[in-house]
Amino acid sequence: MMLNYFFTYGTIRLGSDITVKENLQKNAVLLNMGFIKRAKLYTIDGLPAYVQEGNDDDIVVGDIYFIKDQAFFQELDKYEGVEYGKPPKEFIREKVTAHLEGSEIECWIYKYAQPIPRHAEWIESGDFLNP
Repeated sequence: MMLNYFFTYGTIRLGSDITVKENLQKNAVLLNMGFIKRAKLYTIDGLPAYVQEGNDDDIVVGDIYFIKDQAFFQELDKYEGVEYGKPPKEFIREKVTAHLEGSEIECWIYKYAQPIPRHAEWIESGDFLNP
């Protein structure tokens, strides 16, 4: 079974104004907002970075999409700088369990794959658009 759900927490979310977001709207269906438990969101040089760490009170808020065509993930990978076979990678795409309207759904997410730098700022609300 192919995984067709995508959790976006940063620059692609509703309210952002970028080309990849326009392509996302053509190639995907927005289900709703959701969240990930035991996760934190940081701002690193003005850009968001998700990491799977924290306690039960730590969440990351984002939008959950159903991707119509798996090939679109290649465009998302390029946008996020995921280059296969060229370590060290800044971001990697991995599976995560998100919470959506009282249920759980397995989604792809772009995780920050490096140690969090000292100058990073933790977004305590877990919401990049409403820090």
